[in-house]
Amino acid sequence: MTTHLTDFISPEVLAREGFVHTSDSAQMLEKIDKAYLAQCGYVNLSALRDVKLSVRKAAEVAGVSASTLKEYVKMGYLQVGADGYVSLIDAITFDYAAAKRKYLDSKSR
Repeated sequence: MTTHLTDFISPEVLAREGFVHTSDSAQMLEKIDKAYLAQCGYVNLSALRDVKLSVRKAAEVAGVSASTLKEYVKMGYLQVGADGYVSLIDAITFDYAAAKRKYLDSKSR
């Protein structure tokens, strides 16, 4: 029988001391040091979720033609809201090359 540290220290005590279990993603995100992430070059882009772009402007941001992006929207590779707009963060993070590979792989099967 293996004895673990948590056999002697309750989860409540560990939580009170600032320790978070990896299964609790929300609490882990709360404990991340934002200054450390910034120092490592990470930028929080969550505010960009509320910035809406037309599909044409999103295509410019993604670096593809508007007609190409519209086809990828139809295939479900990029989400468009009920209002017909794309969030800026989705346009920035859209990986055309990966979407194209995935599409071509699905056609070859």
